Amino acid sequence: MAKIPHIALTTIILLLLSACGREHNPYDLNLSPETRYRVAITIDDLPWDDSDQMTRKEMSDYFVRGITRAPIPGAVGFVIAGGVYDDSSEQILRDWTQAGAIIGNHTFTHIDLHESSVEDYIEEVEMAQSTLNEIVPPHFPNYFRYTYLHEGDTREKYDAFQNWMASQAYQEVPVTIQNHDYLFNSAYLRCLDEENAGEISELREYFLSSLEEQIAYNANLAHTLFDRDVPHILLLHMRTFTAEMFQRIVLRLKALGVEFISVEEALEDPIYINNPGFVSDSMGAPYLEKIRLHRNLDLQNVALIELPEIVSNFCPNESHSSNYEHRKYDQKHL
Repeated sequence: MAKIPHIALTTIILLLLSACGREHNPYDLNLSPETRYRVAITIDDLPWDDSDQMTRKEMSDYFVRGITRAPIPGAVGFVIAGGVYDDSSEQILRDWTQAGAIIGNHTFTHIDLHESSVEDYIEEVEMAQSTLNEIVPPHFPNYFRYTYLHEGDTREKYDAFQNWMASQAYQEVPVTIQNHDYLFNSAYLRCLDEENAGEISELREYFLSSLEEQIAYNANLAHTLFDRDVPHILLLHMRTFTAEMFQRIVLRLKALGVEFISVEEALEDPIYINNPGFVSDSMGAPYLEKIRLHRNLDLQNVALIELPEIVSNFCPNESHSSNYEHRKYDQKHL
């Protein structure tokens, strides 16, 4: 398989910018020993569905064990509440709370605010909350995460939903670090279909190295924006690949010197108090990227931009649809 060299463009940009003597260059994808890496863990799309490889209970158990063993304080699992429709799915959420995780609202069917009205989106959040209130301890914070990280494709939508969240005491949990793990899951399923052990091994290592790159990029971007270290929030998804990789993720981050913190602690940092309110009709950008765009800084997360094409080259198979990764729950779950 001919893979795209994922460091070529970033290396060129790094050489050009390093010639200017810039400190904390975001394109420097090497972790700095001087930087304090504090990371909160969030996992989207609980309780998900069974896959051909494992049940969702087995998938969940990988995360629960990893959270418990690390330990990872105050991790948050964001729930698509339409998937909570029987005793087993309810038990998955209870397993997470017993492991010390917090349960957050991720709408009822993973509706997209860019493709719906604010009224319909609010109804979805309320339906989800009604389901979660039957399971989640009452002292839990009202954490919410936008689906697809889409906060509204117009200023009117953005402002209307933000005002509604404030009136209901919801706290948005943004994302600063991601590496599209759901795309890796699609590639992983393709490689499993082909029984391609060599590609699976390469895919796993590329996942970990790309995650390391994203931690370094965003740590350096934080210094560019705020001239200091900031606490970060990592986005992962409830998927077969990520579940199997979760313990490796934890161990790799620990080896890099990452300190796991709670989402609550991360959100206490002043950078999270004022959402930059960057409105786009298409992009669900991570939080620091939105601040960068709001300030009109001419930087790009090249490694993340290149990543989808690179991942698509692992066990390519056009017949294996990636639409599965972000589908909405169908009516049988509602």
